Amino acid sequence: MTKKEYITYRQYFNFYTSQPFFVWHTLGNSKSLSDSELEFSDDDEEEDEEKSIWNFDSLLALDEENEGQQKFFEVNYNVFREYPTYFKEYIEKKYPNHKIYTIKSKSTEEKIQETKEAINSNAYDILLFPVFEYRSCIARPDVIFIKDKKISTLKLSTSHKRVDLIKLNWQFWITRRALKDVFRLETISLFILDIFPDMKKYDKPFKEVFNLNIAKNTKSLSKYEDFEEKKVIKQQGMTLEEYEKNPLFLNISNFVKDNIIPSAKGRKTKTIKAEGSFLEIDKAIDAILEAKNQSTIEELSKKDNGDFKKSLFFNEVLSEKHPELSGFSGKFLPAKEIIKTIENPAELNDLKQNEDYKFFNQKNQIWIVESEREKLNNFITNFLIKDARIIWFDFESISLPYPSIDYTLPYQQIVFQVSIIESVNDQIIEKDFDQTNLVFDPINYTWRNFLEIIESIYANKADFYIVFNQGYEKTRLNEMLKIIKIYYDQDNSCVDYYKYEAYVKHIIENIIDLQIPFQQNWIKLSDLKGFYSIKKIEKFITEHKYDTRVKITPYKLLEVKNGMEAMNQGTLRYLNKTGEHVWQKVKKNLQKYCQNDVLAMLMVWSFIQLVLKI
Repeated sequence: MTKKEYITYRQYFNFYTSQPFFVWHTLGNSKSLSDSELEFSDDDEEEDEEKSIWNFDSLLALDEENEGQQKFFEVNYNVFREYPTYFKEYIEKKYPNHKIYTIKSKSTEEKIQETKEAINSNAYDILLFPVFEYRSCIARPDVIFIKDKKISTLKLSTSHKRVDLIKLNWQFWITRRALKDVFRLETISLFILDIFPDMKKYDKPFKEVFNLNIAKNTKSLSKYEDFEEKKVIKQQGMTLEEYEKNPLFLNISNFVKDNIIPSAKGRKTKTIKAEGSFLEIDKAIDAILEAKNQSTIEELSKKDNGDFKKSLFFNEVLSEKHPELSGFSGKFLPAKEIIKTIENPAELNDLKQNEDYKFFNQKNQIWIVESEREKLNNFITNFLIKDARIIWFDFESISLPYPSIDYTLPYQQIVFQVSIIESVNDQIIEKDFDQTNLVFDPINYTWRNFLEIIESIYANKADFYIVFNQGYEKTRLNEMLKIIKIYYDQDNSCVDYYKYEAYVKHIIENIIDLQIPFQQNWIKLSDLKGFYSIKKIEKFITEHKYDTRVKITPYKLLEVKNGMEAMNQGTLRYLNKTGEHVWQKVKKNLQKYCQNDVLAMLMVWSFIQLVLKI
């Protein structure tokens, strides 16, 4: 018996984010993302730095973007697979007086039939995990409230953005058409992970939202002090003032029913306007079916970098059709400019005359930008102070969709490892390996581990602290301090909060970010094409055999080769998937990896000295 082929959200998502070929096909080297990964994939055009602030709300690109995301999902599979159960328990608790039925069938066909029978029975108020079919299209809302004529979908994130409209639009219209002879579906909402002050370990609350953040990217919360305002911004997609004045301003159902793709214009006063529109659902289905006949890849166009996000296949198409434009940092050559260049040959000619473009197409070239020489000289001054004690350090962390320990938030990163090297006058001070490469067992991790991490970095008030990408380390240190303060406020005899506040203040005030000369383009390396991650700089140094004073172990020779693998190992231990005997071996591998990252910073500094002939 031939298995029935369905049109799913995947095809609809690709239809609105990519050219027709990719609605049904991939290139040979494409890696297929799950439906959940489609929601969380990102197309950040900045540096593809491995160690970004990890969470599903702003999942930054890795050097191997899809591979990294897939590994993250794989290691957390045992956590994510439990969320339907958590959601079911939440709905049952929230609606105790409602008749609730859960779809139990295994196959898609059986789920569709079971859903029909449950609705037609008129015996239930709420169905969990229904499946609807219309014209061989499948919609899987997580819950339908029959009397309210409302469906809702669950997103395992604490926020939302414009791209979520694709799934919401698909689910609403397929479900409405499927139910046309039963009742008229009127409303759609989104359930996300709730956040609130004083969250406890393993808390898994949900929040139903009816309004959407229509920005392409999730808003950062770092600028806001008030937790409730943070919550409204993150969950309702607007400021507290906007929300109080007009709570239906960004109503999801209104956008979906009107087929609007919205955007916000203006800096201070936001004006909502239609950026575009969704096709009427039957026309969209026709176009998706027609795309099956598309056997060739088209030229890149605005369709590949449209209203929602850059196509997941953008870089592959670019590499195949325009290798002369491929491989550059999005900061130097963003997708929008690439398309503009392709559409206008004169733009390409101008680009080829660009000094940076010509430089980035060379091999093994170093460019010290003379106009930035003074800034560079000022930057290196502190490294050269005689007898200054310099601490070089690096963190590794775990991240889960629920608070890993008390008073944290979903997906908040918890540092479980720090490697530290001290140098004086460019000489590494030899110390005990285990004492300077601390790994805290995630299975029994507590807030008190923060105290040892901070004290170890502080190192009796060293003069300077070197990191690569200071935003990451500063954020983690401030998060630790915030939690220490909570415990101090509860019992001021349990910890001397102000001592650790002074330690963190001193560290942050004296942090030097080794990334800056490369990020700010004071030093350019031709092979990197505008990128500046430490892994890429290390590769440049190693590949071209620069004789730096400090050398590292090639990452390919390590058991743990990158930050994602380190996070995965920590997460597996947290979930008790790694036994004690194996953990002791893993711990040593983690220590070697993290120390190698710190040595890589020393190697980069040695490289800068070599280049500047210091």
